[in-house]
Amino acid sequence: MKRRIAVPVLMLFFATVLLSCAALDLKTWSDRSSQEKAYSIMALYNQQYKDTMSMALAGDALTDEQKDVVRTKKKILSKVYPLIMAYVEYIDHGAIPTAEMEAMILNYLNQLGGKI
Repeated sequence: MKRRIAVPVLMLFFATVLLSCAALDLKTWSDRSSQEKAYSIMALYNQQYKDTMSMALAGDALTDEQKDVVRTKKKILSKVYPLIMAYVEYIDHGAIPTAEMEAMILNYLNQLGGKI
């Protein structure tokens, strides 16, 4: 009997979580909270980092142009990482990050090819 109740409750829980995550992408950037913005920024950074490292690990299979892309992306990732960590630190301490900080982060992420 307990199992019959537990399964639908778990399914409802996971459906709620899934819909909540999907709703993050439905809001415009200006409508998102600082925490939602931080989540989106970190998700995009992690995606770009993963893509860049997988390209870098291809090594000799890359063309010279692709190697230049990897080098450029690594430089941008290195520049934006401390800004993202500062952004998250602001939020963790209850402060609101500045619009300038946010604009700098978004500019770097857009240079990587990610659009928020």
